Amino acid sequence: MTVRTKIAITLLWLALCLPLLFLGYGSDFDAWRVAESAANIREHHFYTPARSLGNPLHEFFCAALVSWGEWIATNALSLVAGLAFILALFRLQQQTHFRHPLLVVLATAFSPVFISNATSTMDYVPALALLTWAYVFMRESRWDLAALLLGAATGFRPTCILFLLPLLYYTQTITGHRGTTLRTAALALFWSILFYSPVFFAHNFVFPTPVHRTLVVHFAVVGFNALRLLGIAQTSIILLIALHAIHKQKSAIWSTSFARFHLMNIVSWIGLFLFLPDAPEYLLPALLSFIFLLDRLLSRRALALVAAALLSYHFMQFDLRTINPANLEIKPHLRVGWSIEDIQDRRFKRSFRTAIDKARMDRPTVLMYGLPWAVAVHREWRRDEQWHFYRRPGSHLFLTQAITDSLSIRHLRENGFRVVAWKSAQWENVQKGRNVWQEGIEVVEDIRVLFTEPITGRALNERQ
Repeated sequence: MTVRTKIAITLLWLALCLPLLFLGYGSDFDAWRVAESAANIREHHFYTPARSLGNPLHEFFCAALVSWGEWIATNALSLVAGLAFILALFRLQQQTHFRHPLLVVLATAFSPVFISNATSTMDYVPALALLTWAYVFMRESRWDLAALLLGAATGFRPTCILFLLPLLYYTQTITGHRGTTLRTAALALFWSILFYSPVFFAHNFVFPTPVHRTLVVHFAVVGFNALRLLGIAQTSIILLIALHAIHKQKSAIWSTSFARFHLMNIVSWIGLFLFLPDAPEYLLPALLSFIFLLDRLLSRRALALVAAALLSYHFMQFDLRTINPANLEIKPHLRVGWSIEDIQDRRFKRSFRTAIDKARMDRPTVLMYGLPWAVAVHREWRRDEQWHFYRRPGSHLFLTQAITDSLSIRHLRENGFRVVAWKSAQWENVQKGRNVWQEGIEVVEDIRVLFTEPITGRALNERQ
């Protein structure tokens, strides 16, 4: 690629991404949790991890930005990381690492999952950018820098420590020197512990426990989120192309350190995903290795078809959506793609926050929907001391998570509360091992009927 081509690619990518910075913290609930954690760091000077094992570097960077520019500023952090990722690909292209560099950039930086997360307050793209630069320095035999960036990536996402195994394999293979490998391992572990260490002093940190699900539901979530990464139809097309190329491949590529490194990376992330399948983005590092391998295996025409399939996911997808999560009955159909859904959901979340501020309920109403994102960095909404739900002073609207205890529901109704659930949120709760369909709950088909303020967009819950 020429310098002019690189500039054009970067400007096009920015033109696609910049408008999305204004659409709230993101469609992922965790983006709003990060914003809330960052606001607490800024305002109260204590650190509570937003979720899971904590992502301290990301949360502390966001703390410096959230009060300055709210979601525009924190989303911009991911945007800058996305640019850093593209620059890493350009650096690899200069080293003639790719056979088809333009197609690799299109299949990675322009993919729906990447653009969505490069414009929201999530740690996936910053962590991936750091891992990619660690890979660049690894390829340049700059082991200390690779170890440093791996440690920083672990500070953004602790699961990035998985990159250590392929890194050490490559270090030993290239150098043949055990001392260099041990030094790289020691430095990577040192930096990882250092950058992750704020979690050890976190306020109210509780070691995460796995979500309780039946085995059937767990593997349904595995399949659903794995296929959602690229889309069912797109995944099928890409896998067919890849399997055909592997079948035809007679070269010695599989015995190279390049192929073994990436296969080791793919297997590591897929193995983790089988246990922790709660978001398709968990597979992003594996996807990057997969695209790098396809670049070596496929012809230009075949890789162009792969890139086209990936990009088509912005606009359309074939879906096997469950109609009834209780028995996992499914219905195949075509619907809009990832990016359109993502934008619609982000618009929905913004307007929902406005609607709940202006809600006028004729009696106390508990809505089992909207947490945590509806009240995150929304300082008028506070936890009610009596009922422990979220509400605005003087409002009859209360927000809470799904209530699964029938006695609690009965108690609320005896005290004059209307208890409401949204039918479209059923799958969301089943994924988390909850059953909200208790006696005494009013289930509404369209949540918009509860509010006088119009709600724009369309929530991810509303996939049809």
